Amino acid sequence: MVEINVWNPYTQETIEFSLSQFWMKACRNGQDLNTIEAGMMVYEYLYGNNNTRIFMYWTIRDDSYQNIGCYNLVCSGFVQVNNQIATGATVTPYSNYDGTQRSVKFYVWKV
Repeated sequence: MVEINVWNPYTQETIEFSLSQFWMKACRNGQDLNTIEAGMMVYEYLYGNNNTRIFMYWTIRDDSYQNIGCYNLVCSGFVQVNNQIATGATVTPYSNYDGTQRSVKFYVWKV
């Protein structure tokens, strides 16, 4: 379990993003990097606005971030089992500097 505070950082350009994440990786002999990454991000290019959203990203075996990676439910290979919070959903309310802190807990299982 990982718990991450909810913020709404500013990004200036459409192609810029800001994220807070955890990731798990596996690699063989320093090559063939595979990852599962999850957290919250602001990414106008992907989502069409600057709202903070829950995201999940994964790469596939033998690709090492070169060609095959996917956000959220866009590609097969990731199955969301929680029906309370949707991957890609907007997250609010936000934490306040020197005030109330808001967070989301993340769990990942290999099925």
